[in-house]
Amino acid sequence: MDTQKLCTWLLKGVEPTYLMLYLSKENGGEVKMRVFWTVFWSLLLINMLSYVVANMVGDTYNYMLASTVAIVFSVIVMLIGEALPNEPVEKH
Repeated sequence: MDTQKLCTWLLKGVEPTYLMLYLSKENGGEVKMRVFWTVFWSLLLINMLSYVVANMVGDTYNYMLASTVAIVFSVIVMLIGEALPNEPVEKH
């Protein structure tokens, strides 16, 4: 499955321009692993948080809603990570 179809499937028809730009900067396997672990940990932690909060409130746990929030959170985290400068600052 190519990357654009995967992004479209994950984002349910939203134009995946920013995510495509991020994934196109492949240098070896570093970017792929960074994306994998970001999505993995956000899915795990946000689903866990959603489950606990839903049970505390007395509501039902919605896996699809929690996973959608996790994917959006992952994309935001990746975009913020790309926007931050990587060079050390000479003067503080």
